[in-house]
Amino acid sequence: MRIIPVIDYFQGQVVLAKHGHRERYQPVTSMLTKNTDPVSIIQSILSITEFNTIYIADLDSIERDQTNHAFWLEIFHQFSDTHFWLDIGQHVDKWTQLYAEMANARPVIGSESITSVSTFQHTLKTINQYSPVLSMDFKNNLLLGPPSFIESCAEWPDDIILLNLDQVGSFSGPDFSSLEKVTPYLPAKCNVYLGGGVKDRKDLERARKYNFAGVLIASALHNRNISRDDLKEFTC
Repeated sequence: MRIIPVIDYFQGQVVLAKHGHRERYQPVTSMLTKNTDPVSIIQSILSITEFNTIYIADLDSIERDQTNHAFWLEIFHQFSDTHFWLDIGQHVDKWTQLYAEMANARPVIGSESITSVSTFQHTLKTINQYSPVLSMDFKNNLLLGPPSFIESCAEWPDDIILLNLDQVGSFSGPDFSSLEKVTPYLPAKCNVYLGGGVKDRKDLERARKYNFAGVLIASALHNRNISRDDLKEFTC
């Protein structure tokens, strides 16, 4: 099982997510470093154990239609031995122009940014060569995106995230019920990752029991709720 640290980026700083209410996000307060810039945060995360992948949500791009592609290119070059999953919202269809040269970066297609099933299928076809990741975003127990999205999609990426925004930063535990809601629609051979609310070792054990390919974590990492030894044990 893979443990994937999450970085939410907003106006030059890493912020800490809370229940998906992005207007309330505050600069991260971390036990790993006093700094809030992405480079310091990435360095501190990689000092814990050998995470091979980091997930980045660029909230400037997702929420404000502002692209930071030159900034991320510099980050990806600086940490060339680390793989990155980058969510840039609706700008994902421009991946070929923005990030095609980066072998260590993969685009994330967030269902919250999908306006129609046909748009999703077109985007997937356009950037399929870059191994996109699909994030199925849940809020208020509903899957964000077009109403018929999950029933209508015949093609899926190999890696799929089930992200419950209500659980993010809550320390109340992940929404394992999300898996039951969408399992009938997912390809049999896809890798499913769980995001939102992972708080301790017990959640990691439960995720492994449910055969998740991995989990996304942020708050539990910065608060050191999960020990270095646990992270090493569960990280592959």
